[in-house]
Amino acid sequence: MLRRICLSTSTALALAATPAYAVAAPVVNDAAPTTGAASDATPIVAQGDLVDVVGKGRCTIAFNDRGQNVSYTAGHCGEKGDRAIVAGEGFRASGTFHPSSAMNADEGTANDWGVIRWADGVKLGENGITGDEVVAPSLMRSGDPVCVYGGTSKKTTCGSFAGAIGNNLYWDGPSGKPGDSGGPVWVEGKGFLSIYTGVSMAVGSKGEQARLNRSSVPVNGPQVSPEEELELLAQAKRITTPVVHETAVPGGKSEQVNNGGSSDMSAVGITAIVLVALAGVLFTVPQIVGALPPQYREPALRIMQAWGS
Repeated sequence: MLRRICLSTSTALALAATPAYAVAAPVVNDAAPTTGAASDATPIVAQGDLVDVVGKGRCTIAFNDRGQNVSYTAGHCGEKGDRAIVAGEGFRASGTFHPSSAMNADEGTANDWGVIRWADGVKLGENGITGDEVVAPSLMRSGDPVCVYGGTSKKTTCGSFAGAIGNNLYWDGPSGKPGDSGGPVWVEGKGFLSIYTGVSMAVGSKGEQARLNRSSVPVNGPQVSPEEELELLAQAKRITTPVVHETAVPGGKSEQVNNGGSSDMSAVGITAIVLVALAGVLFTVPQIVGALPPQYREPALRIMQAWGS
């Protein structure tokens, strides 16, 4: 059921994703990947290394395609043409960052992946965390274990698969720190699954909150709307009618994923998207705002007034 394939920038995985919604308690396991320092100072980039996108922020290497001499990370880590650097003891690897051509943060969270094309002389190490095998998301079922490694947190955290929307995958478990964006997501003992991109959250009409980790399969797919994520969150976490949808990069403040890096080095805009019950349930503005936790009320009111609610 597994395939060994060579990822490329245009075609990475032949995948279909089937949503599933049950969740289980996460587990945490400290484990660091092998690093890629070489005695002859040859620049070696290892899976799980931190990469600095100059002027944007710091992210984690998700997967190395040694055949194409590119590495994969999260798309929101930079913009097209940005310089990317991995520095180690006695070496400095340099490349150029290219986000997915289909990434559009204004439309949703889909296609949040990118590649780094490395300069001549840069050597890519093995995928020592996940292995080179790739797991098709269509094989994932509710409750299946999913793990992620973050270059900043320097540990592996595992949780349970909650569902998929297009090429976005979601699981329940601890969220990462700034700089963990782009980290590898995998199924233990089976192989690489996707690229860690952040957290999606919802607030129910009774004030309860729900969150799931989010990742992107590195192949262009359909856009994922806030309404679709709200529906998944409501089913996975069993909350009442959700009225607020938010997303965040690992360790960051709630926002729509945009073209800023995931570390504290970047200046990332903050946006809260307020939705009135999946575009169909009727609430008045006071009812919606009054149901929210205090920290959400003022921004929610401002946005709904701007929309003419």
